[in-house]
Amino acid sequence: MRKLVCQLIIICVCICSSCSKQVIEEPQLDNPYDKEYEYGDFSVNAEFIDDVSATIVWRGKSLGGRFDMYINDTLFRTMEKTSKDTLVREGLYHLSPDTKYDIKVRWVPQSGDVKFGKVSFTTKSRFHLESFRAVNLDKYAFESYAIVNAIKCSDGMLYTLTCKKSAYNAQDYVIVIKTDSTGEIVWDREFALSGLRNTRMMGDGSILLVTRKNVYHISLEGNILRHYDFNCSNGANIEIRDAVLLADGRMVAVGSSVRKWGKDDTLWEEFYVASLSNDGTIVSETISSDKKFNKFERVEVMENGNLLAVGVKADELDGHMSSYEYRYYQGTFITAVLSDNAQIVEQNEYGDFECYNAVSSLKGKDGNFYFLVRDMSYFSWGSDECCGVVGIDNNGDLIKHVSYNNSSTTPFKIFENGDEIIITHGSRILVTQKLGEKTNEWLVSGYKFVYVEKVNDNILCIDQMGYAMVFNTKGYVKEPFEAI
Repeated sequence: MRKLVCQLIIICVCICSSCSKQVIEEPQLDNPYDKEYEYGDFSVNAEFIDDVSATIVWRGKSLGGRFDMYINDTLFRTMEKTSKDTLVREGLYHLSPDTKYDIKVRWVPQSGDVKFGKVSFTTKSRFHLESFRAVNLDKYAFESYAIVNAIKCSDGMLYTLTCKKSAYNAQDYVIVIKTDSTGEIVWDREFALSGLRNTRMMGDGSILLVTRKNVYHISLEGNILRHYDFNCSNGANIEIRDAVLLADGRMVAVGSSVRKWGKDDTLWEEFYVASLSNDGTIVSETISSDKKFNKFERVEVMENGNLLAVGVKADELDGHMSSYEYRYYQGTFITAVLSDNAQIVEQNEYGDFECYNAVSSLKGKDGNFYFLVRDMSYFSWGSDECCGVVGIDNNGDLIKHVSYNNSSTTPFKIFENGDEIIITHGSRILVTQKLGEKTNEWLVSGYKFVYVEKVNDNILCIDQMGYAMVFNTKGYVKEPFEAI
């Protein structure tokens, strides 16, 4: 019996030895970081690499047999192919951005000869890094709302919203919100007004809220310091579009007068400038015209104490831009140097380009003024609206006008970033040299950004709903646009 047991043990050991796994010796590669390796009639490479996917391709003659694909030395997939295949593609998805991957393909042909191919690649960086709430709004407080202006403060942000409180109430509201650095609301002020034009932060930290008929001066703590009412304008029918505070506390407002709208076929809208005292009384005002339609749209303070106003004039209308704004047809861009008592000292016009309106402005750290305009570009096949930038020096003289040929886009905001200018228009973010060539541009479908800040290779954008998005300017963007 003992002899029989020993014989059985010997037989089992022999069987197990004959079934042990054969170790396949892999060839040594001289340079494991080459994109492609060829072993006779078998090669492997990587194509269509983006931030989260890639395609592995191997080529050869009669690629029949079994293929084992390894990712970073871990078996990922095994597949069978027919001998008629000469090219095989396998997609890799859900990869990590900015990550190196080592891919190995082992081919066991029907003949039994084992061949190997390797490729290494690194995925591209991700464009959209993160999203979060920039301002913690009460979602139940509004029927609808849109952030129109966003200004960075030393300890947070200042937002201006247009909204409706209820579907059953036609009243429009303008709301000013101050937040801390975490997005929590510190204070808010509500105004039953329509026709928001601009929100400015003055040098002392106070705020000017500019609407069609009213200008409010608000402290950084949210207290209303002054109220300027243009509803009672002695029949001048004023439309205010922008305003600034002077060092002595007086205010200068610019816009237009429509006192002759529908009454005079030759003159419907006139330039308007007003100087107001600390108590809101109009001290002096100027109403003038060059063509049938005339309006000032932006005003900035110059170093010499004068003011620089820009606007548009034209002889025809080209339809509505909003409920309260008309667009001029073949408009001419104009500048005017104003005295602090609202007198027009000098006026210049620039008829070498068509301008619909001046949308936004900033005073650069270089001392020059930059105005974002909606203008017209002409092509060999026709014309289309686009956005442009007009540079004016501190003496009020034109530096340069640059038009960026982005068809059917609406200029919105302009920001300074060192030697660059960042423009939001439509769903696009456009980065240019100051009055120079386009540096980069991104289309983020479905979003309209009211604030942009660039830090190194990242851009922080805040949209009209109060969401912040961080983009890597060197990241991979899907064509033709990035869908968040």
